[in-house]
Amino acid sequence: MPEVIRTRNPVQQQLYGREDDFCVIDALSLPDRTGRPHAIVADGHDGCWISEWGNSRVAHVTADGRVREIALSSASEPHGLTIGRDGALWLALETGSVARIEISNNAVV
Repeated sequence: MPEVIRTRNPVQQQLYGREDDFCVIDALSLPDRTGRPHAIVADGHDGCWISEWGNSRVAHVTADGRVREIALSSASEPHGLTIGRDGALWLALETGSVARIEISNNAVV
């Protein structure tokens, strides 16, 4: 389950001049701390996909905080990612290539 952090929101303080406004941040630790998350994209089902360039994986996080990681080829170092019109997850790789992962209802096909 994600850790909930309450913190002062400096943007709201600046906009509204109030110091009693707080925002809630759900902090989630990925299973492999060496992953170095880089980019994130919403999956359209209240979850998200995260590129982990440090361990050449992508992770899917569900709305309730469950994490599933997908290993890519070694040293691919995924950076940017998006969900295409075709519903697939597209990744820009540090190797100079692009990867496509077909997903259906957040399941890799």
